[in-house]
Amino acid sequence: MNKMDLVADVAEKTDLSKAKATEVIDAVFA
Repeated sequence: MNKMDLVADVAEKTDLSKAKATEVIDAVFA
């Protein structure tokens, strides 16, 4: 699973936009 797969999965499961999901993932791994 790469970052974009993770972003898409998080966005789908949480009803966030992909941009928001990317921010969340960046914050987690920062």
